[in-house]
Amino acid sequence: MASMKDSDTGLWLHNKLGSTDELWTPPSIASLLTVSVIDNIRLCFSSLSPPVKLKLLLGMLHLPRRTVDEMKEALSEIIQLATVDSEPWVLMVADILKSFPETGSLNLDLEEQNPNVQDILGELREKVSECEASAMLPLECQYLNKSALTTLVGPLTPPVKHFQLKRKPKSATLRAELLQKSTETAQQLKKTAGVPFHAKGRGLVKKIDTTTPLKGIPKAPFRSPTTPSMFSPPSNRTPIAPARTPLRKERGVKLLDISELDMVGAGREAKRRRKTLESEAGEKAAKEEAVVENTTPDYAAGLVSAQKLGSLNENPLPSTSYLPATPSMVPSSSYIPSSEGSALSHSNNTPQTPTPTNLSLTRDQMYAAQEMFKTANKVTRPEKALILGFMAGSRENPCPEQGDIIQIKLSEHTEVLPKADGTGSTTMLVDTVFEMNYSTGQWTRLKKYKPITNTS
Repeated sequence: MASMKDSDTGLWLHNKLGSTDELWTPPSIASLLTVSVIDNIRLCFSSLSPPVKLKLLLGMLHLPRRTVDEMKEALSEIIQLATVDSEPWVLMVADILKSFPETGSLNLDLEEQNPNVQDILGELREKVSECEASAMLPLECQYLNKSALTTLVGPLTPPVKHFQLKRKPKSATLRAELLQKSTETAQQLKKTAGVPFHAKGRGLVKKIDTTTPLKGIPKAPFRSPTTPSMFSPPSNRTPIAPARTPLRKERGVKLLDISELDMVGAGREAKRRRKTLESEAGEKAAKEEAVVENTTPDYAAGLVSAQKLGSLNENPLPSTSYLPATPSMVPSSSYIPSSEGSALSHSNNTPQTPTPTNLSLTRDQMYAAQEMFKTANKVTRPEKALILGFMAGSRENPCPEQGDIIQIKLSEHTEVLPKADGTGSTTMLVDTVFEMNYSTGQWTRLKKYKPITNTS
């Protein structure tokens, strides 16, 4: 600490004593004020802030008498520098501590001699006169804060509790809150109520008066056989005046004919069926549009939808004929050669025509292609693009060295077929092949059967 510079000492003191939360100097400062620290403080005292100067001067009171005697000259020089300071409080504390290093006592004869002390005491008297509530407290309370007073006189004795106020239980408080909330809710409902209407229309259930006769049944008694019938000539009848005015709304029980009830029920049923059919038709149309607007696969990127661009090259869906999946004759010791496949489907396209520039598929052709590719597990994407192009009308043979007929393997699966003699069954490997004839423009799907194992 002896080698500490002036600037370092000032910064260190500011960190230790510069806090404004505690304005009084704690007794622990005595351990910090060593001989080397006091020598450095003497050199940098004028550059310190007023709170640090005040705490440093008041900290001298916590030093032991032996330490004060050892540093008497340094402490007296620091107090001498404080007596010429511009801060009134620093100047007053320096005047009080002027005789402390020599005699160990404080200089209290200042009010008549120093005008600075008189001004400070006048300000304090004004502050203390405002605190009339401190009349019952110790005299030091007017000058000391709570922590300093506790340090001086010790902890305050808690007041004796002579009685206890009786409070309402928590349930009563909750009940009052709930009542208040329900009242506020009722008031809000009254404010937001709808347009009032007549009281007669508020009740849906109306009590039936059984004392009055039914309004739909005539009040006159039934006619006797001798009474003139309604089918008699008009001359024999007398007009009956209406019982009420026609403008008045009729009330009471109405008698309806059974045929009228059937007509009302039939009309409602027809209206319900019509709504159901309309909703089903709308859903079906939406599904068809969703299928048509479906994203085109990447292997059909070169084809244009015929529904979007119009009928550029409309080819009707070729009529397809299917043969039974099980051959009529399967010998137990022989199999159908792979070159001889049973025709599954063929197209009736017209003979070869010039390849159109814009290729398109109709909706039916798109559906047929999707169904065909759904079960295809051996065809590749380039082969799919080739098949779609041929179905759309492309007649450019990509492999002329193989001839006009090109076969593409679509799928491969196994089938268990019974033998012709009925003695057992045999497992066959079935290859589905798509055959394209570029000379005639016809395409066919074939199935080729190969035996795998025979089981009895």
